[in-house]
Amino acid sequence: LLHTFVDTNAGSLPMGSLILDGSETLYGVMTAGGSSNSGTVFSLNTDGSLFQVLYPFAGFSSDGGYPWASLIPDGSGYVYGTTSYGGLGYRGTVYRIRSDGTGFQLLHAFSGGANDGDVPRAPLILDRAGNLYGTTINGGPSNRGTVFKLRKDGTSFQLLHTFLGGAGDGSGPVSGLILDGADNLYGTTS
Repeated sequence: LLHTFVDTNAGSLPMGSLILDGSETLYGVMTAGGSSNSGTVFSLNTDGSLFQVLYPFAGFSSDGGYPWASLIPDGSGYVYGTTSYGGLGYRGTVYRIRSDGTGFQLLHAFSGGANDGDVPRAPLILDRAGNLYGTTINGGPSNRGTVFKLRKDGTSFQLLHTFLGGAGDGSGPVSGLILDGADNLYGTTS
């Protein structure tokens, strides 16, 4: 047992997988708790020492709240993630933060509707060119979910696919995407 989550100010309900950096530090997210009860980003050493809250979400338009998915590192000191709530449209966000807890940046705030996603719950993936990819369970013209892409700095957001539902397309992607060597994305819908 490395850590017991007992202080709700530090967060509660850990979700997603932990990630490990090259210095034996684990990173994760908690969906609830924190100073605004909107979840946190945390780190701890692989031996269980030095647990710390890197970022407590406010749950409002400024940053988001209720992160569900695992973080991803970019190899240059940032980790990236999503929240399923908050942002300007209160439909979830994409964010990045330095692995030391500084430099939080909101990269995209989902607004739902025909031209945007709504409620990301799956982890992001990163390609060699610096593009992030992810899914939302709602949003798009039929409100059946989306596949999206944006740059690591938050620019060039675009919807790659909007789900229509039904037997020919599916809806509600909850799990993460994978990327093959030929830049094809693969995923599932619920």
